[in-house]
Amino acid sequence: MFRLLIPYLFMLACFSLNTQALSQIKITAFGDVGSNNVSKGIYFNTALKNDFMYKNHSLNTAYQFCVNKHLSNTSNCFVDYSYQFAVSEHNFIAKTFFMYHSFSKLAFEYNVGLSASYFRKHFRCELGTHIRSLGVSKKYMQIHPLEKPTYIYEKFNMIYLISASLKPYDENWNIEVSVTNMDYFLLNQETNPMINLKAHYQWNKQWDVFWELWYNSAGSFNLSINPFDCFFRTGISCEIIY
Repeated sequence: MFRLLIPYLFMLACFSLNTQALSQIKITAFGDVGSNNVSKGIYFNTALKNDFMYKNHSLNTAYQFCVNKHLSNTSNCFVDYSYQFAVSEHNFIAKTFFMYHSFSKLAFEYNVGLSASYFRKHFRCELGTHIRSLGVSKKYMQIHPLEKPTYIYEKFNMIYLISASLKPYDENWNIEVSVTNMDYFLLNQETNPMINLKAHYQWNKQWDVFWELWYNSAGSFNLSINPFDCFFRTGISCEIIY
């Protein structure tokens, strides 16, 4: 798994060492509080995200720690690199990413993917694909001995996002609603969309606070599908400009 991280860690080291080349650093801390069909009560997640931006390039890293009194405490992480460009006055973002997600101390998954985004003043969309690998930990192999680690691969799953905002995205406050199958540390199947309602307020050039409400169903858009997960997220961002 860690071999796949080497290109991303190398880019992070280059960005970090040459601090004079950095135009912006954005640090975001946020937390999730929610409940789902397997949490047996309330769960709480905390996360720290760092964005390194230089001209049209962006390198982002994040780490999340999950707390649940009924399940094992776990941690997740992701790294992504993106490049913003324009074609005939239309704005696009190309992105590549790596994500590690642990379900428990016994099982985990990691994902490698690509996506492209298109955005306007009040609208943005993203479409891409990823490869998922599901595996078991060393602790599982100690309990259930295996001759060698076993992995299950899902190739070329689709990821998507469709979002609309009340005001242009560069305003100091806004309300946005999205339909997507991806979050920072989660990639659902194509048939399991999530609905996200987000509000944010930027009180100066450096500080931004935001609130999000997420709903995740157990299947595709159908009134008979049971809800799976619902959580509330809030956080604060600080942007440092060189």
